[in-house]
Amino acid sequence: MEQTRVAHGLTEIAAIGNSMGGFMALRLAELTEVHRVAAFAPQFSMHPNLVPQEIRWARYAKSINDWPYPDVGALTSDETAYFIFHGYNPMEAWHWLRFPWSPRINHFIFQGPGHNVAARLQSQRLLGQIFNAAMSNRPRAVRHALERSRVGRRFEVMRREQYQAAYPELTLGAMGAAAAVPERVSHRELQRA
Repeated sequence: MEQTRVAHGLTEIAAIGNSMGGFMALRLAELTEVHRVAAFAPQFSMHPNLVPQEIRWARYAKSINDWPYPDVGALTSDETAYFIFHGYNPMEAWHWLRFPWSPRINHFIFQGPGHNVAARLQSQRLLGQIFNAAMSNRPRAVRHALERSRVGRRFEVMRREQYQAAYPELTLGAMGAAAAVPERVSHRELQRA
């Protein structure tokens, strides 16, 4: 990566991804110099011991024998501004509640959409605007775009720490005690997730 950056005279590197691609975009910042990351609905981990409640992709996780990157990591790169977007539903919350917190992490939670946050933003013609603001490291511009949008009016948009302050029952302990995770999920439930 460093040879490519030098050969092309690149001064900044950005990574973007959705779902497991978002996971990899976040991990990439620990492996090489990345200045901005935009990750939509990234998993914290697919390892069944780390997120045992995750059943949506269990058949894929079963085929993984080697876990060099078992979770998203600490997200501590001083050179990286992180922008993470999650929908709130129980299956997504099992992941986003495990993400680390830091001033460099801009973590937005949407009331409403589940795993399809990027598709929802694209359908509202917001994905490009949000991506450009994130890549310019302008978290306020990201938030304002979301608040002015139909997504922002229809769904509550908060930074993650605000969401947990407003909804203290959203902790792993509280969810584990209050929410039974079904062993089988219907096709309709998967579509909503």
